[in-house]
Amino acid sequence: MDNSPLKKELLAIFGNRLSQEAAGEVTQLLEEAGVAAQVLELLSELQDSSAKLTGGAIEALPEVLRRCDPHTVVLWLDLAIA
Repeated sequence: MDNSPLKKELLAIFGNRLSQEAAGEVTQLLEEAGVAAQVLELLSELQDSSAKLTGGAIEALPEVLRRCDPHTVVLWLDLAIA
């Protein structure tokens, strides 16, 4: 995984709520699935609506990714915004 601006931004956002190891794993899974940019955009949109909900979503991401495909995370975040 490279040190792209997208990766750095995701690690910074996830690092506020997750351990460094979990933040790295989540970021890697999202990048490998090709949904990192979408997730970042959706988290930003969710943050505009509710910081508390965004924090909860970030904290839940490792478990959601253990249970679901990374592409499902995009749908899950989109539903949270709606």
